[in-house]
Formats: sequence, structure tokens, C-alpha cells
Amino acid sequence: GGKGQFGVCFLNMEPAPRGTGLVFEDAIVEVRAPRGGCFHPKLWLLRFVGADGAVVLRLGVLSRNLTSDRSWDLSLVLEGTPKGSYVATNRELGELIKSLPGWAVGGIDADRRDHVEQLADELRRTAWDLPGRWDELAFHVIGTKRGPWDPGWADDLAVISPFLTPAALDLLRKGAHRPMALVSRPDTLAALPAVARGAFERCLVLDDAAETEDGEEPEHRATIGLHAKALVLRRGWYMHLFVGSANATGAAIVDATNVEVMVELKGRHSQVGRIEQLLDPKVGFAGVLTDFDPQTEIDPEEAARAEVEAAIERIQLRVAAAPLTVRCAPAPEGDWRLALSTEAPIV
Repeated sequence: GGKGQFGVCFLNMEPAPRGTGLVFEDAIVEVRAPRGGCFHPKLWLLRFVGADGAVVLRLGVLSRNLTSDRSWDLSLVLEGTPKGSYVATNRELGELIKSLPGWAVGGIDADRRDHVEQLADELRRTAWDLPGRWDELAFHVIGTKRGPWDPGWADDLAVISPFLTPAALDLLRKGAHRPMALVSRPDTLAALPAVARGAFERCLVLDDAAETEDGEEPEHRATIGLHAKALVLRRGWYMHLFVGSANATGAAIVDATNVEVMVELKGRHSQVGRIEQLLDPKVGFAGVLTDFDPQTEIDPEEAARAEVEAAIERIQLRVAAAPLTVRCAPAPEGDWRLALSTEAPIV
């Protein structure tokens, strides 16, 4: 019932995908991750002020990037009102928000810095309304400290991640008594060693009908398909659902060089369900899933294109992070010749 007062969007120094048609506003600030990886969270923090002056914060924690992709993603939206004292569970996320202006590549103006500090302070003092029948929540910020991120032990485990590495899967399942399901993209699972896939009872992918729109093959498969990231753990009577930005990869959770944000929801499985229900095609996510065929072969053209795109992206990131200098010199007919250079090696 109120109006949005202000908000700031922070993005990794990564070019927008070609053809997205996005127009970037002045609100977007380029930042660098402190440990050299990607700035990878997908957060929306909005502040609303009612006619009576009451403040409400709305926090969106997503797996979706700021793009026009049509992929399968997850989002969690929380609302709450800032109170007088700090809430312990908000500390890590509040510190991340407060740190963002210091990570800005070109700096930000004083007014915007003040706005971010106010948002961080109010976030620290907000008691969030819990969704559904969940009892508790916690925020996990990855990539600001050294060392891997481990969600802990589990009786049952399900992993949903479009990108995977064997080391990350080893970390996740080392404390799991029963690794029940691994949900990913077909090309990702095909590239995974068989022993890594075999550690899970089932490996699942989106059904072909869910991968495409009206049966039409997309021009770029990276813009569709599975993009959600989630961990589902059962510990005794309780379920733990982790949603956010982190893939099950080395950069995200083993080396933890990427900055990531995950939200953990905790509730009794008698109230929020179990992994078996998630995998029930009649009532759960499995209605759009199918078992992965281990005979699936990697498309050599897709693999080659992915390798080239990854190399181009690395060069783009290095160019974006380099200290660039523009030199101007007079040119014939009253024009100017511009020369862009850097003393730092790029490739």
C-alpha cells in the first residue's frame, strides 16, 4: 500500500547477453568480488513507506539473472518491518549489503552510499514473515571469507543445480546418509564422471516439453532449461531448504571465490513435506522431470561453442577490470583519434 522509496542494484562486471534488449539504468553499479570470482547473488531489496510513515522491506532472493531468459528459476520473497534491535539471523546479509559500495569499481555518490547503509541497517532490524509452514530461516553469504561452504549433514539429500563439478558434489554428499536425487541439465550430467552420477539414487533432467516452447528448438539453449539452484536436506524430523544463487560448483562452494547468497528455510517435514513428495510426479516437481539417460552424448558443436564463449567471457571480464586510459589526438578534417590502452596485461 506504500510507494517504493529507493533501491540500488549491484551487478557483477559481466556484459549482458547479446540480444536481451535490456536498458541499464543509472541505478546499476559495477562491483568486483573481493576474492576474484564472480559477484553472483540475485537479490532485490525494496523499501516501502506507507501513508502513516510505516516502513516495510521486501526482499527477493532469486536464481534468476537480470536478463530476458526463459529458463526455469526459483525465487523466495520475504517481507518484514524494521524494529528497534538487530536480528541475529540477518547479520551476514546486512554486512554484505553494507559492503557493496566499497566494492564498486567506479565508486558511488554519497547520497546513494547513505541509501545503501540505511537499507543495510533496516534489514538488520527486520523480523521477516515466514512463508507457508516454515518455522525458521537463516541467510548464508558465501565468498567473503576463505574456506568452503558446507550446508552440513543430512539423512536425505537432493541437489538442484544447472552446473556441477565433482568436487562440489563430493562436499555436499559427504555428510549425507542417502543422496536421493541430482537434478541438472542434460549436457552438465553427460559431462560429469559416471562415478559422480552414480553416487545419487536418481539423476533427473527437465522433460523435453519443459525445455522448449511449443516444441520449437531455441537459438540459444543457455537461455532456457533449468537454471534453479536449491538444496533439500532432511535431518531427523526437520527439512532444510536452501535456495539462492549458488551452483554446486567449485567456484561457488568449494573454493568459494564467487560471492553467493543462499537462504535456508527450516520446518518439520510433517508440515512442509519430504524429498519423496518433491519427486512424486503427481504432486511435486517431478511432474516436469524425467530420468537422465546415461547414454546421452555431449554435442561436439555445443561443447565447442561453450568453450569459445567461456574464453570470450574471461577476456571480457579482464578488459572490464583493467585500468583503461583513453588518449585523444587531433585527426584530419577536424576529427579526433581516440586510443584506448592499459598497462596491465589482459590476455
